[in-house]
Amino acid sequence: MKAVIPLGGKGTRLRPHTFTRPKALLHVAGKPALGHILDEVAAAGITEAVLVLGQMGEQIEEYVRSAYPRMTATFVEQREPLGLGHAVSLTRDAVGKEGALIIYGDTLFEADLRPQLSTRKDASLGTISCDDPRPFGIVERSGGRVTRLVEKPKEKKRGEVIVGVNVIRDSGGLYDALEELMRKNLRTKNEYQLTDAMQLMVEHGAAFTTFPVKRWLDCGSVDNMLASNAALLVRKGKVLAELAGSSVAAPCHVAKGAVIERSRIGPNVSIAEGAVIRNSVLKDCIIHESCVIENCVLDKSIIGGHAVVRGFRGSTSLGDFSSLAGSR
Repeated sequence: MKAVIPLGGKGTRLRPHTFTRPKALLHVAGKPALGHILDEVAAAGITEAVLVLGQMGEQIEEYVRSAYPRMTATFVEQREPLGLGHAVSLTRDAVGKEGALIIYGDTLFEADLRPQLSTRKDASLGTISCDDPRPFGIVERSGGRVTRLVEKPKEKKRGEVIVGVNVIRDSGGLYDALEELMRKNLRTKNEYQLTDAMQLMVEHGAAFTTFPVKRWLDCGSVDNMLASNAALLVRKGKVLAELAGSSVAAPCHVAKGAVIERSRIGPNVSIAEGAVIRNSVLKDCIIHESCVIENCVLDKSIIGGHAVVRGFRGSTSLGDFSSLAGSR
């Protein structure tokens, strides 16, 4: 079985950060979000991944080849933003009939995937209960059997949400359904949706089951990314740099090679390699590589790589290679 990871989304809710890097490479709890996904893939025993790339895809390819050299990676370009279903359809030649573990590129999760990879059903979908499932796809059942999959339901009522971790044993059936979807131009909100293709599989007699996802973290917006960072730091935070006259309130991640001087860090702060923090107080922040922060009090902020912030108090979202100054 191969992992399929669609990464073509533009990440408009994460601007200005996604003007210069794909959203999958924004840091969460010490590494790019994509790194957490690939860690789960490797932990499940999968050694081959097919990644669907959009804008700035070369950055993703460089990261995967450098950080995961043991992963056999194939890269496919999605030239038109026609939806998640269209993105997955582009992987047919790379996957064939081997079966696919499809993971949405902005979804971080915790689940035991190994038992699902040997499912005898045509597909097994990771799900979680949600009070308002309208932005997502949901599962409907009858007598315990999956009878319907609905993309972005209109009604606000508690439902079983498809989180974006899908084991498709009958990959041939899925690709046939995707082709049917596009041939008939069946779109939801003007895009070809993966959930709609899986619903076609159900209508054609495919047997679906579900499995519980312990934790589901969305990284599609600045607020959600900060919340996901805080949640993951509890388990993954480490202080690897030397601190000079500074203190850290857990949970935090401070990468090796970061410079922290006369500062108070945390809680819920992730600092990447090469960052320099001096005379500052940081709380609930994501600090990317090689940025400089001096004489600041930052809260609920994401600071891009190689950015410079001096004398600023408050919350901000500053992109790569940018600067911000204020009066302290």
